Amino acid sequence: MKEETRRAIAVSGNLSAQSGRIRRNRFTVIVVLCALCFSGVIAAETIYVVGKMRGNVPSIYVWPIFVPTLFVWIINRKSFSCIIFVLYCIAFIQATAGTWLLYTGRMLDYHTIDLTNEVISFLSTIVFVIYLTIPLFGSAKPAVLMSCLWASYFLVFLVLTGYLGKALMTGIFGSLIFSTALLAAGSVSRDRPWRAFWIANAGLALLFGGAELYAGYALNDPAATRFGGAHLWADGHITAAGVASLALDIAICTLSNLLGFYASRLFIERFKLE
Repeated sequence: MKEETRRAIAVSGNLSAQSGRIRRNRFTVIVVLCALCFSGVIAAETIYVVGKMRGNVPSIYVWPIFVPTLFVWIINRKSFSCIIFVLYCIAFIQATAGTWLLYTGRMLDYHTIDLTNEVISFLSTIVFVIYLTIPLFGSAKPAVLMSCLWASYFLVFLVLTGYLGKALMTGIFGSLIFSTALLAAGSVSRDRPWRAFWIANAGLALLFGGAELYAGYALNDPAATRFGGAHLWADGHITAAGVASLALDIAICTLSNLLGFYASRLFIERFKLE
């Protein structure tokens, strides 16, 4: 009799756990559907505003607003879904207010809506990285590292280019690539994070610098210019401007990696993260 009671309790516990997952999944589906509706409306309002003010609408003004919806589907957690839903509500209010101002004939800077969409995507991706890396590695350190690297790349490229969309995408790819390289270098240099940092940074500099040189020799594009029109390639050979361009790219990426890694080390040591 006692054994049957234990089995009944175990079965009821499993059923309640499964029902909890179902409720969570259902909540995620509801948020995804609402987010898609918000994204569609915000995208339509952005196209209307930017089209009226600029004439043409580049895709970079539209697609970032759909990115958080994909994150909600991947993470599938109620807390994360609530955060993204709040961000969508903010973006929806901003876009609707901008559309109304333009419709009523008032002056409006369309960059405000573009900035809001990119900031929403930026914040949602940071939260996505945190939610993804902590369960994956069982530690908060990778999440802190990727977030700091991302912020570093974003700020450096935003200062250099002044273009939010490019800075956002560079932050995403730069943080993912360098975090992966640092993880591989950490297996070689254990308990020495700075040595692993320089190994990873040197490896990526050689890899991407070599790829850029190979692409330059293969394409041999004489129209490629930089620094106010200086040619990077001439007669199948790299010029002094080409060498300077390659060195500048490596220096910018190294600076971004250094700032992000140093900030992550300060954060980890300050809060004693494990």
